[in-house]
Amino acid sequence: MSTPAFAVAGSPLDRGHEMTLTTVVELARRLVGGGRASLMLPTEGAEELRIAAASGLPASVATETRVRFGEAIAGMVAQTRQPVQVNDPESGARRVSRYRTGSFISVPVPLDGTCGVLNVADPVAGWAFRADDLATLQSFAEYIAHNLAYVPARQRVQQLQDAVRQAQWQLIQAQEQERQRIARDLHDEAGHALTAAIFRLDLEMMALPAADGARAALDRTRDSLLECAATLHSIAFALRPRILEDLGLGAALRSLAQQAMEAEDLRVTLIVEGKERALGEAVELAIFRVVQEALTNIRKHARATQVAVRLTFGARRLLIAVEDNGVGIGAGSAAARERPGLGLGGMRERVEVLGGTFEIGRRRGGGTRLAVRLPLRSGRRDGIRS
Repeated sequence: MSTPAFAVAGSPLDRGHEMTLTTVVELARRLVGGGRASLMLPTEGAEELRIAAASGLPASVATETRVRFGEAIAGMVAQTRQPVQVNDPESGARRVSRYRTGSFISVPVPLDGTCGVLNVADPVAGWAFRADDLATLQSFAEYIAHNLAYVPARQRVQQLQDAVRQAQWQLIQAQEQERQRIARDLHDEAGHALTAAIFRLDLEMMALPAADGARAALDRTRDSLLECAATLHSIAFALRPRILEDLGLGAALRSLAQQAMEAEDLRVTLIVEGKERALGEAVELAIFRVVQEALTNIRKHARATQVAVRLTFGARRLLIAVEDNGVGIGAGSAAARERPGLGLGGMRERVEVLGGTFEIGRRRGGGTRLAVRLPLRSGRRDGIRS
């Protein structure tokens, strides 16, 4: 049987962390000064009890012990839901020579439709448990029951969250695959057709006299086709950043910055701090898409003249910050009202599915600041953790 973890919030013994059942049983043993303790929970079908966690028991006893409901002390406590306390004056002598329960306390742990049992035996400070030890363990057993009742619900919530994250990741992968397919078709079909058309124009122009008016018209047509080919190349790059695969994240981001400066009267500065390291394909692509979308938004809406893109490699996480000196973003600003489809939701989803955080808001001194923090898992090539 697995030993689920549960939070012990509100207890003076707790500091907000999660505790396994083994730790809880150890706490129960120490609460009343017992030599050994165990928590027995019903098996599937609630036909018998088995030890889910133990402290101070031989491993063979902990793994092999099973008690049917109504049989032995633990089975009777589980069936009647009444506690039992026994103080045996001869238990100390027996404990030296062989394993055998002497003085002990067994209290019910009421669960949904069934019952477990918390056992503590062999007081270390004498042969008998005190009168208030029973009440202490009963209160602790109720506390355990209260927390165990939430374990299945928390597990279901976690399973749903994992399923949602997995679905989000699969959707992102599907989107990237479709982007790659479209980029490949643009390059292989439309791109090659444009190149062939430009080549044919060149042949026709070579056959015409230099002063022929038709040659001047063909020359203008050629310039239009070249511009169309450049636009097509930019679209293909945005859909599938081959430079990211071939030269890495730094080169891809510098290319994004250069494209943004060529498209607008905009100065983009790329700053890399800390020791660069391999981030994995999924993380690098997420960073590229976040910066790409941020620069696109700035060019279209921010009316900025300067942008700083900063990558900071920390010991355990990566910070990506994009700041501009534009009109800023806010709940009441015209820029915010005009930006319903910025792709911010997609950016946030990409970041969160990788375990990161996404923030966007007004920059001190004017403009907008976007900040993304991602955990660093050096060398990983996969996407999310299952």
